[in-house]
Amino acid sequence: MAVTAFVMLGGTTPPSGLGLSPAQIDDFLVSGTYSSYEPQPLTQWDLDVRAALVAKDRGGAVAALAPRYGLSAARMAELVRLWVVSDNIRFDVRPTKQAAAARLDIRRRTLALVAEARTALVVEAAAVTLDRLDECRAEDFDALMAGAADRRRDAWLIANSAPCGSHFLRAARALDGQVFLPPLIRAAHYGALARVDALSLYAWLISPEALARVAESDRDALAARLVLLYADKLFDTGQSDAAVALIDSQPAPVGALLRTGKMGAATATVDGVPVTFAAEDQARTIMLHLASAYALDGRRDEAAALLGRIGDRAAAEKALRCRLDASAESEAGFACRDKEDPDWLGQMMLVHFLDHPADDPYPLAEAGFSSQGTSRDAIPDLACRLFDPAEFPDICAEARRRVVDATGIAGEDYDADTKTALGVELAALSLPGFAAQRAAQEQALRAVVARNSAPDTEAPASRRVSIDPDPAPFAAQPLPVALRKAPRRPSAWPKDAAPLPDDFLPVRFERAGTRAVAISLSQNFDPVGEVSGGGYWVHLSDDGGRHWQAPLYTGLADRFPYVVPAEARMPLLGDDGAIDLEVEVALLDTASITYPPVALATRRKQADLYLRLPIADLARDNDGDGFSDIAARHLLLDAKGDAAPMLIGARKADACGPMSRAQGAQIALLGKLFDVRVAPLVEPLDVAQSDLGARMAQWGTAASGPARPVFLLGDPADFACLDSDRPIIVYSKRHLVALARKSPDFHPVTMPKIVFNRARDRGYVEWSAGWTGGTFRLRFVDNRWRIDTIGSWIT
Repeated sequence: MAVTAFVMLGGTTPPSGLGLSPAQIDDFLVSGTYSSYEPQPLTQWDLDVRAALVAKDRGGAVAALAPRYGLSAARMAELVRLWVVSDNIRFDVRPTKQAAAARLDIRRRTLALVAEARTALVVEAAAVTLDRLDECRAEDFDALMAGAADRRRDAWLIANSAPCGSHFLRAARALDGQVFLPPLIRAAHYGALARVDALSLYAWLISPEALARVAESDRDALAARLVLLYADKLFDTGQSDAAVALIDSQPAPVGALLRTGKMGAATATVDGVPVTFAAEDQARTIMLHLASAYALDGRRDEAAALLGRIGDRAAAEKALRCRLDASAESEAGFACRDKEDPDWLGQMMLVHFLDHPADDPYPLAEAGFSSQGTSRDAIPDLACRLFDPAEFPDICAEARRRVVDATGIAGEDYDADTKTALGVELAALSLPGFAAQRAAQEQALRAVVARNSAPDTEAPASRRVSIDPDPAPFAAQPLPVALRKAPRRPSAWPKDAAPLPDDFLPVRFERAGTRAVAISLSQNFDPVGEVSGGGYWVHLSDDGGRHWQAPLYTGLADRFPYVVPAEARMPLLGDDGAIDLEVEVALLDTASITYPPVALATRRKQADLYLRLPIADLARDNDGDGFSDIAARHLLLDAKGDAAPMLIGARKADACGPMSRAQGAQIALLGKLFDVRVAPLVEPLDVAQSDLGARMAQWGTAASGPARPVFLLGDPADFACLDSDRPIIVYSKRHLVALARKSPDFHPVTMPKIVFNRARDRGYVEWSAGWTGGTFRLRFVDNRWRIDTIGSWIT
């Protein structure tokens, strides 16, 4: 974004000359001025400025705003210039002298304007202007407060218009001898505080001493709002008992306001300052949590009465039917979700618990928990009561995990340092009883973490670490000295050479007489998503490349640690028939892998190396299973007993019973995901035990090479009695550590159990390949399984 310098025009400039280019104005007009609390008069003034800047006479339209806001025309023009240009450059973080000079000029002129005209509008606009240049600076807050005749007013104007945690706490201590209450109300709500501090602050704000500073006519309504927000955080952090006790202990007028399930926009006078509040859209959701807590505690009549008062059963049932009937990615699915009751899931879960406890809860699981996002609206305690982990393994565990995350006690926040600093600032206010309240809240949150970190709750995924690959199948040797200074030769694919099979990306080609060799990259045995090209393969030809033999896997994963340069110095074809493969070390640091992989880094580099690859070693398949010994080692297929992954189709059929409906669903799902033909394993007549390996070996006999395997992560028992027209290897979690040493980010497709209804004629399953995934719905119709997509995602 361009930074345009402009000169100080002061009070002598004609009001018609704004000193803004058309590009600056256009840039401003296409942006938006977001405000958390819509301070006035700033919010309305911004709208008026935007309207003035699209007028034919921009200067005249801006000048016409001056009397409305109590400023001279020249000062209004200056205020608009600063407003527009600060918006232009707020995202320009280039460390150039021009940008730095422009920012200094804007700051100097903004403070000068405040000194000349300290109206509410100027103070608010100045606070936002300076915040655009550098967020939440103490120096800016102090500079704006310098010379303030009414420190209470100006502190509020600054913090409310340029909100941040520290500005609120600075404003709270702006008065000598007394803590200023309005900015503390904002600080509790804004979200910058650690959860333990926000909970403790809400507990203090609803104390009689704090509420006594609210205008009497506004006291009950504000008390209800603060209790609602406090209860929301208590429910969110798994403290339902405390939330119920809090709401039940309120005076009748406050309790009645809460139990309406509605809380609209309002203004309350606090410490003599009018404080505006937006409508609390989550009011009904919080009351549904209360009704659920009543129901779970045996207070069924109270729960039913509260649900009847705040709920809309017809709308909730309509949303449930829509989600069960329409795909999330269909037009019908989008349409009904756009109009659905946002609290439908909580209502229907409570209706199920109260009115239909013996019914199958599967419809709620599919509609509410089978795709991303919806389950966040679930009530954790109720979810854990409704959904048996044996049938619905992830619902309660995920609910518990979210509760643990909400406490802020477990794991690390990206802004942990900021939250810690704010906690120190808040404690320094020495609010009466706050320290004891905070100690109690921290103890309560730690108890929540301990209670919800049960065996059925998986720990959050650990940070990625740097992993060293297993030794390569071939030893690296120094490139001969004579070749190190030789020019690199480009490798072009001849027009008369046949293309490589699908899924193989050419890297090098070389021909000597009738002999030809190509090196390629493929993810056939290295499913690493977007991290690299996969693994290196060798292709041989005896007719100069017009026909290729079956590809041979090298066991070398790209960048783990070797890279094959496209332009090399050493010939590929050795005199003894071996392949001399020039390589460089460029070891990918697996700790740097993210999705999308935008900042991959290397840990180690080394040039001038080569590997000697004997053809016999590449082709050797001692057990005749269709996988070379090198490939079997790479894919862990050479492991013995329980340490080996399961190869679908390698089990004797006499160990399997007749196909179940659940098994049929697995067959349909594999076909949907991987375009393979899967069937129950049926043992043909007169096939001896010794021929099982021969049957699997046919996977690798085609000239195009080994069929691309499907790699699954799941329970091998779910796939034990299936057969397939291509290899499917099922890994369990214990294999992941070993696989991580083979490829930089080996991605078997996660295949959790299909979640079925009790009739076993409907189910859903969430799958993931690490970088992409989704959810399928399965329905048994006309004696076969039909599958449609509920949702999908990609990094």
